Amino acid sequence: MGRCIQKSIKILHGHSDIVNDAQFSLDGSMIVSCSNDKTIRVWDVHSARQFMQFNGHSDHIITAQFSPHAYSIASCSKDRTIRLWDVQSGEKLKNIVEYPHGITDVQFSPDGEQLLTTFADNKIISWLAKSGAIAKELILKESGSRVIKTHFCSDGVRVVYCTPNKGVQVRSVISNQDITLEAHPPIITLANFSSDGQTVLTCSDDCAIRIWDAKFGIEIQKLEGHHHLVTGIELSPDGNIIAAYLNGIIRLWRSL
Repeated sequence: MGRCIQKSIKILHGHSDIVNDAQFSLDGSMIVSCSNDKTIRVWDVHSARQFMQFNGHSDHIITAQFSPHAYSIASCSKDRTIRLWDVQSGEKLKNIVEYPHGITDVQFSPDGEQLLTTFADNKIISWLAKSGAIAKELILKESGSRVIKTHFCSDGVRVVYCTPNKGVQVRSVISNQDITLEAHPPIITLANFSSDGQTVLTCSDDCAIRIWDAKFGIEIQKLEGHHHLVTGIELSPDGNIIAAYLNGIIRLWRSL
């Protein structure tokens, strides 16, 4: 991955409240975003124009993500539901689960067959996307170490997650061993793998974006100078960075 210069190349306007998440489709041609305005929006990267909007959640939407082939979108909300949406028709496909303790994150597995979900009672569970049945309870965190966000690596073997107590961890689902990203600020808002799984991106309460070596947990680069808290971050397949901000703006940053 090349180093990133702090130059905004596009700004996506449309959400009327805080943007909580923004992610690329696997081919890099679309962006899906979600907001406290209770909408999910799909954007064309080339034109920066919105061409689809999903309505139906009754509270703030925390996360929205394309399936690997971008046929569907998974979302979770403070209304305590996980939903699947059809990208072609704009219709809701199904409710995967309504969970009494609240849902903090949902992500597709690399093959699109499972949904990795994070819950407010410290559980991380994977579900079969087609049936909604539980596939596996991956991690049960001890009290006081609430998992905030979780992302699958493209290898399907590792997950990255962040907690208030232990910072950012990369865990092997097979060996159940962790790698900790060192020297990170205390409050982390998100952690995510790059598409090749070699690096991890994080954002935190100091408004900086950091890039880490996923194998050794060493910081590679720090992007500073942002004026608002970063609430969502992802690397596109071609290495550009997408960042969502607390003020409702989404920016794309070009890599070198």
